[in-house]
Order: sequence, then structure tokens, then C-alpha cells
Amino acid sequence: MRLTIRMSLCLLAPPLIAAPAVAQPGTSEVGFDAGGDVTFVGGQEDVDFSVPTGRIRWGVFFDDANSIEIEVGGAATDVADDADFVGTAGLGVIHHLSSDYRYSRPFMGLRGRYSHIDVGDVSAGQFGVGGILGYVLPVSEGAIRLAVAYTHSIGNDDFAEAHTVSGTIGASVFIGRPRARR
Repeated sequence: MRLTIRMSLCLLAPPLIAAPAVAQPGTSEVGFDAGGDVTFVGGQEDVDFSVPTGRIRWGVFFDDANSIEIEVGGAATDVADDADFVGTAGLGVIHHLSSDYRYSRPFMGLRGRYSHIDVGDVSAGQFGVGGILGYVLPVSEGAIRLAVAYTHSIGNDDFAEAHTVSGTIGASVFIGRPRARR
């Protein structure tokens, strides 16, 4: 037990001792997320699980704690000899609850998504809106990102209204230099 506590303190000490830095406007975060989605379609009767899902994201900080994030992703499944594909593109505004670039920090945001869905002979698009909550853990010049998101997909002539909960883990690198906080 003591060894575990000492090892934990040794691993946590460098980020706590390092001079905090602030993400400056123009700093970018590029990352890849993998995870899973649970979608409730047409009420609570139909449930769809998509594992794994993948997303590539690019965020640009427009001040010390806020960024605009663009994401592209997709998932493919094979159900009853029908190849199904869901491709997504999204745009979000993320608020980091701490602007210290090298410290662990929670974040939250709002986002919109467009999904292009191919199911059997049907191919159509669907818009959705939602939110995201997560936590960023700094690692060297990058970060590990854990997130949970909710998306409400608006029903249309081809697809029913849907509610999706996503859980992801991702890796990020930062492009651009943060400035040292004094």
C-alpha cells in the first residue's frame, strides 16, 4: 500500500511542480477518440449498440478556456447481411473549467451533429444537438481525454427521433505553444 501511494505521488508530482501554462488563442488540439454509442430509437422500444466507434477531432482555442471543435467519425455494422454505416460530422463549443494547459481539467460543451446513415436500401441524413462532459489528463505534449456525450437526433421522413449516449476515450496532441502563466 505504501509503495502504491509513493508511486502515485511520484507520478503526480511533475505536473504539480511544472509551471502552469495557458492555452493561447490559436493553439490547436488534434485528437482521435474511440468508444461506443447506445442509441434509443423511437422511444424506448429499439436500442442500438455501436462498438467501436471512432472520431477524429480538431479544436482551436479562441481564448484561454474556450475552443471550437470540429469532429468527423463513423461506425460500420453488419446486421442480417445488411451492411450499415453511420458517418458523422459535428461542430461544438467547448468550455474548459480550468485554463491551466498542463493540469488535469474538466470540460463541458454544446454541439451539433449531422449523421449520414446507410441502412439496407435507405440512405439519408439526420441532424442532432446535444452536450458533452469530460476530463482531460495531460501527458507530455499531449493529453488523454475521457468524455460522455448526449445527442438528440431530430426525426425526419426517413428516420425516427433518437437519443444517443456516447462514451469515449481519446488521445490528443497540442499544436502551437502555450504561454507560461506568471
